[in-house]
Amino acid sequence: MAEAYDKPVELDEEGQTEQNTDVSMAPTEDWYGNGPPPPPPSPPIKNPTDGSRRKKKMAILAVGVAVCAAIGLGLGFSLTGNNNDNNTSSNSSNNANGSDEVSTATTTSSTTTTKATMVSSTSTEAAATETMSTSSEEDLIPAMTTTTTTKATTAMDPVDVVATTKAMESVAATTTTTTTTTAAPVAPTQTEVAEVQVVEEEKMKEEVQEQEQEELLPTETYDAVIIGAGWAGIRAAETLLNSGIESILVLEASNYIGGRAKSINLDDTINDPDTNSSNIPFDLGCEWLYSSGGQEETLEARGFLNAALDNDKYTGTPLEGQFYQQARDGTVEIMEDVVEWMDEIWGGFLQFRENRLDELTGLSYAEAIDRYIDKWGWNDDESLQFLNLMEDASEIEYTSDSSQLDIGTIEFHPPGYTMKTHYTSIPGMGFGNIAAGYAEPFKSKIQLNSKVTEINSEVEGDGDYKTIVKYVEDGVNEVVEAKTVLVTVSLGVLKAGNINFVPSLPAWKQETIDAMGFGLVNKCIMSWNNDDDHVWPRDKLWFLLMTPEDETSGQWTTFFNPSRFKGIPTLTAWVGGDEAIEAEKQSDDEILNKVMNNLRSMFPSIREPDRVIISRWGMDENVRGTYSFPVPGRDFYDDADNLQRRVGRVWFAGEATNSAWGSTMAAWDTGEEQALNMARSLEGV
Repeated sequence: MAEAYDKPVELDEEGQTEQNTDVSMAPTEDWYGNGPPPPPPSPPIKNPTDGSRRKKKMAILAVGVAVCAAIGLGLGFSLTGNNNDNNTSSNSSNNANGSDEVSTATTTSSTTTTKATMVSSTSTEAAATETMSTSSEEDLIPAMTTTTTTKATTAMDPVDVVATTKAMESVAATTTTTTTTTAAPVAPTQTEVAEVQVVEEEKMKEEVQEQEQEELLPTETYDAVIIGAGWAGIRAAETLLNSGIESILVLEASNYIGGRAKSINLDDTINDPDTNSSNIPFDLGCEWLYSSGGQEETLEARGFLNAALDNDKYTGTPLEGQFYQQARDGTVEIMEDVVEWMDEIWGGFLQFRENRLDELTGLSYAEAIDRYIDKWGWNDDESLQFLNLMEDASEIEYTSDSSQLDIGTIEFHPPGYTMKTHYTSIPGMGFGNIAAGYAEPFKSKIQLNSKVTEINSEVEGDGDYKTIVKYVEDGVNEVVEAKTVLVTVSLGVLKAGNINFVPSLPAWKQETIDAMGFGLVNKCIMSWNNDDDHVWPRDKLWFLLMTPEDETSGQWTTFFNPSRFKGIPTLTAWVGGDEAIEAEKQSDDEILNKVMNNLRSMFPSIREPDRVIISRWGMDENVRGTYSFPVPGRDFYDDADNLQRRVGRVWFAGEATNSAWGSTMAAWDTGEEQALNMARSLEGV
């Protein structure tokens, strides 16, 4: 019926709607509901007493039946002989002009048929009389109806015939006049129909949205609503509670607490607060905790790091691992002189960077390395591949391709550099398990599977503006009201526009979100059940494979060996930057095949793992990456400050809003800081 809305009502010179008398435009299925039905036949004649009288009545009745049959026949032709486009157009005209027009239109056809029948009536009287005489009174009307199209006559008085004929001619003349003055409507084109459909669909959407807006009233009002239950969100929640703010709600889109701290345990649980020493975690996100700052102090004081404290603090970096060099014929050997390579080639680049930092400002890491190669002539194949390997290691550390990393902000590990951290992914711990355990005392304040879709700060309440938070919980739309809101979602989620801000974020805030870097690093975690499968060196934490081709360099060529921490043979293959983006397009089997090929080149006797877990943080719509990084031509620390700045009653926190970007410590610190600011605001300070 969409086409019916496309044709405007046509008016005659007097401003009246023109009648549509084109019987070919009659609707097919709903005619009997829109226009008048054909007139009923005359009642049957019972017990006739006079033969001539009976003949006369039969003749009159025959004419009436002929009219009815003709009307029905005309309608039948128009109903069955037309296409759908004409039908829908007729509906539009019918609705505009009224049902009488259909009756008038069909009269034209029926009148013509009836007049033709009357011409032959005087010459076929005997045949009609014979037909009626052989029919019973009960069969009289059916018999006449079936013969009216060919034998519709009975003997009539001349006066009756003349009078009837004049009456029929008068009706025909009237109908004919109407027909000749009416223009048939033009069927709409497919483009016009499509345009109308689009308009109608938009109207329906607007009506649904308005209805939802009316129906979805806030169910609760909170002093603070926190979006995200990662480390920033749960630290903010506890800080507010400790400040006396009890009316809080934490909305987490995923089905677990912890965000990018995600432990998948040997028993297949995820972020289990009740994990024990017999349960081995495999962390898809963060694994190391810096051994300084408030986060470490708090977690250590509460016993979350007891298992880690029994081990020496982890101080290794990938550059302290064992390097393997693959020749073009596929053979691989250990690089015995890697220390000299590190000091001379990589150490030389870091010195080059330091001496020329002013002229390198605004360039990427890749551009700076190219200038270093041109300056010092490191053009031999081995030197170039070693520099490639170092670039790949930096892309894993900083989550982005070296062509997007700012050379002025980043100094990737100089020789001898160490990090003082706790390795948390050990039995009885796991960074994700720790996050869930930390939030356990206030887990009643956290709603999982609750994806925020809109933050509206434009709604006016009783004498003041309020903030409305819309979210979807297990597929059901929900709304709450908040006096303050803290957004702790990842920079990737902000970039994707998953949350609609009303009014829109200020230009300076949106420009910062768009310009900042947010990268990707993924893992392929493998474990073996039997200790006999431990065929790689037990005392080395990292293995790096230097391939002879640029195309294969960086594709799952960096491996971490946490076996001594976990108690079972375990290896984690890493990939970062553009290679990580490409890897997410591949299946698990394709990824594992590449990983195992590289491992076999170093350790030929290694067999397929018993357990494999592959992360895909870029494809996780609740994260869309891993963490932020500095891009060339921008001041990362100014961007982080702008990202953290509050907008009205909405605050922001997370690793990307802190100078210690890329760490849970940054998320912790900003969550705590912004929660204290919200508490002061609520207290009117």
